[in-house]
Amino acid sequence: MRLFVALAPSEVARETLFSWTLEVVGDDPALRPVAPEAQHLTLAFLGERASHDAARAAVEALELGDLERVRTAGVLWRERALSVAVADQPALTALHDDLCDLMDVAPQHRPFRPHVTLARLRGRRRPASRDLPVAPAIDLEPTGVVLLRSHLDEAGGRPVRYEELARRPV
Repeated sequence: MRLFVALAPSEVARETLFSWTLEVVGDDPALRPVAPEAQHLTLAFLGERASHDAARAAVEALELGDLERVRTAGVLWRERALSVAVADQPALTALHDDLCDLMDVAPQHRPFRPHVTLARLRGRRRPASRDLPVAPAIDLEPTGVVLLRSHLDEAGGRPVRYEELARRPV
């Protein structure tokens, strides 16, 4: 199972981001918007695991801290995706670090940069424009920390759906 732990934005926040994404993407065939129900803020990628029991226990053991003001902070291109950055918040970094410790996940080669992916590039296409308007500045109003399993496409490269395995309310 390919697992990760994420912060779940409220339904209102996801719908707001999705509406903005549809506006920006328009009819650009290179970009595929991420459905509102699939939007999340990844706290830690856990990789392939035989079972989700240890990850579920780790989610339950987390000290959540103050997650009330998780706010968007501008648009960014990340790898092959259009994302909205999330303002630095010590509580998010602490959750990331705690999860990595609890799950014995090696530190990534790049620093933790909280974000929500809004659209992905299709195949090798390029977007019509990389110049984007300012993203809405909103509170994500997290509803929970969730353990998710990603199911990949047949080629094994792109997530096609996420399965929620556990949720801890915020």
